[in-house]
Amino acid sequence: MALLPRFPDFPLLSATLFCLLLCFKLVKLFTVKRRRAGSAPDPPTPPGRLPIIGHLHLLFDKSRSLHEIYGELADKYGPAMMLRLGFRRVLVVSSWEMAKECFTTSDLAFSNRPWNSATKHLAYDSTMFGFAPYGDYWRQMRKITTLEMLSNRRIESFKQVRESEIGARVNHIHTLWQNNQQRPVKLEVRKLLSELTFNMVTRTVAGAGYVVGGSEDDSKARETAHCTREMLDLLAAFVVSDFLPFLEFLDINGCIAAMKRVAGNLDVLIGRCVAEHRRQNLSGFREGDHDFIDVLLSLVGDDTDADMVVKTTAL
Repeated sequence: MALLPRFPDFPLLSATLFCLLLCFKLVKLFTVKRRRAGSAPDPPTPPGRLPIIGHLHLLFDKSRSLHEIYGELADKYGPAMMLRLGFRRVLVVSSWEMAKECFTTSDLAFSNRPWNSATKHLAYDSTMFGFAPYGDYWRQMRKITTLEMLSNRRIESFKQVRESEIGARVNHIHTLWQNNQQRPVKLEVRKLLSELTFNMVTRTVAGAGYVVGGSEDDSKARETAHCTREMLDLLAAFVVSDFLPFLEFLDINGCIAAMKRVAGNLDVLIGRCVAEHRRQNLSGFREGDHDFIDVLLSLVGDDTDADMVVKTTAL
């Protein structure tokens, strides 16, 4: 009968495990040092890092805004510092010299945006031009946008849009003044400028905007503007699971559900707009001047992927 091997003594086992752990630690330190040899040291990191959440607790102070907290940390640790926010390492720069170094001198190293809930749900899984990773697709979209949307020739072609929108607002203010028996009227300037900017952009991109004074199409434009404002707010929202991914299923502050709702509404609205442009192009009857969506449709094909490219670029 074969005898089972005798289990080693506890002191011997403990010594063996200690030696293995020590060797592993030495190999890890040696590997990290070799990897960092010849490279610049990491920026300073503020003390007070906690397990799991890292430095997140330093950013929650109801008495101060986030930029004030960053400013105070920058005064202590310099214009560039490294924070650990949950599972993410974040580089914080607080001077124009550091910003220039990141976005001009070393722009390719910082050309990609990190994945988060907003890019997943609101940016069509990072396919929207402003959130797409650096590569062939991004370069092609930048070329189209620069030449067809932001060129001097294209901007000059939309001069009439800008003039008509400003004129419509001036006439609207004059009408309010007349209806108030030519006495001073109160204006909500923020709303006025917001609608003016929104109209200029949407008429340039999609050929539609608010109708000053109201119409049956005005409610659709206001719905689009409301969804757009919600999207912009959610893009800047703090989502807990972006820093602690294991909490995504909880959706603690409800942002993910809101993102899915807004993304669905915007997809329907922009999808209708693209379909209407296709219908008008096929029928040969065009209401108004050509806009950016018309340009995109002329450059891409007619399949489903083409519609996705048009929607993500137009948004």
